[in-house]
Amino acid sequence: MALHQSARWTRVLAIFVLCFALRLVVGLVIDATVPVIKRVDVYSDIAANLIRGHGFVVEVNGAPITWRAPLYPAFLAVLYGLFGEHNGTAVFIAQTALDSVSAVLIFWMGTRLFGESVGFFSAVVFALHPISAYYSLRFMPEPLFTLAVVATTAAWLAAVQSLRPIAFLGVGASIAVAALVKPVA
Repeated sequence: MALHQSARWTRVLAIFVLCFALRLVVGLVIDATVPVIKRVDVYSDIAANLIRGHGFVVEVNGAPITWRAPLYPAFLAVLYGLFGEHNGTAVFIAQTALDSVSAVLIFWMGTRLFGESVGFFSAVVFALHPISAYYSLRFMPEPLFTLAVVATTAAWLAAVQSLRPIAFLGVGASIAVAALVKPVA
């Protein structure tokens, strides 16, 4: 049993590493060949003001922002606190890691529903998807939102298969997290 569990985690780690490497390569190719405007919206400014202690604002002493969800600026603020403000490399690598976790969940769902080869193929196709990789380069919430939506879908699949009430609470919590990234959830 322990060996089987270890093999499963090794496979999950291998999927993560493979998808991380593929997404990194695709993102770097896009970054080298296409002009990417990385800081487009106010998320980066909000994050910088959060770590400076000015609150959830775009400008110092400005009005608090009520038209942007808080989780992505908080995510950026953590990255800024660790690696410096507006660090595009840190954001790209962190968002590539988020995408790789999404790929692992896609692998899990595909495997659960259709078999391991479908799960593997689906994860790799996601990792190679150029538009998704493009968003990994930008200071935008799409990678975090994608993870939240994929996690919600995976939670729903697990809940439907187990029929345990606590699993459905997990679905609700996952939807709440997704809404904190983008209210459209």
